[in-house]
Order: sequence, then C-alpha cells, then structure tokens
Amino acid sequence: MDKKCSRCKCFKDTNEFHKNRARKDGIDNTCKQCWKDIRQEEGVKEYRRKYKERNKEKIADYFKKNKIKYKMKRYKASLVEYENALNNQENACAICKTSNKRLVIDHCHSTNKFRGLLCKECNLLIGFANDDIITLINAINYLKKYKHGPSGNLKEVKRENNDENKNDTDCRY
Repeated sequence: MDKKCSRCKCFKDTNEFHKNRARKDGIDNTCKQCWKDIRQEEGVKEYRRKYKERNKEKIADYFKKNKIKYKMKRYKASLVEYENALNNQENACAICKTSNKRLVIDHCHSTNKFRGLLCKECNLLIGFANDDIITLINAINYLKKYKHGPSGNLKEVKRENNDENKNDTDCRY
C-alpha cells in the first residue's frame, strides 16, 4: 500500500513511514527520509515550532472540536452522553441551575465515570467536600442555622467512626 509524503510529495510504501497512533491510519504523514532531512536541516523542535506558527488556526480548530470528545473518553462516556446531559440540564449547572456560566465535566473520582455538567464553583464545592453527602448536609444545616428568619433545619446527620461510612465509593447517590 502506498502513501504520499506530505513533505516531498512522493508516493512510497507504508513501511517507509514511521508509525503514528495519533493519525487515523496509524502512519505518519512524513516519510522516514524526510524526517531524517528535517532533523539534519533544522532540528525537530524548530520544525514543530514553525509548523505551529504556520498552522495556528488549523490546530486551534482541531483542539476545539476534539477537546470535549477526549475528555468524555477519559470519563468512560460518549459525546452523545455529553450532549444529552447538556440538553437535559437545559445548558445550566446541575446544582445551582445557572445557565450563564461555562460548564465543566463532573465525574466520580472512585469509578472515573461521568455524572453530569457543573459550573466551576459547584464542581469545586463537591470536590472540597470529597463527594461526601453527610458533609454537604451538615454544611446546609450550618448555613440554615445562621440564616436570618425561620430556618426549618434538616435533621442533623452524624457519621459513625468506622471508615466504611466515611465515603460512598460506588457513586450511587
């Protein structure tokens, strides 16, 4: 099978190209000989710097299109799940319901699975609480205790001292 080198424009057998997992076909688009020439002429770092300079828009478009896709892959979910969450949440944070903020991908730290979309502040809120429901309920009670006017406190929840109850690691809330 032949492939055209992007530098010398010659058609060469695929074994004349380095492997490149980032490419769809798994083969680099510059032949081995051209890479050898590049390294001798200007060095790889300089070549990459020049390439990035010449193709700023192309690179920015690529990353913009694929950023969410790759993040969702990291959290074992698809782009369709992301879009469904975005539509179900009406483009708003799942916790505070604010729609004018940039949303981030929330995931369970123990299973690494996608849970939903949150604004940065709400994501930090549950992150600093270590995803612990009891801590968050106690925080709500604390805020209600010092709120002016009738509070209607939730029943205070106390944690037992065994480590099993400290964190719910299966993320089934």
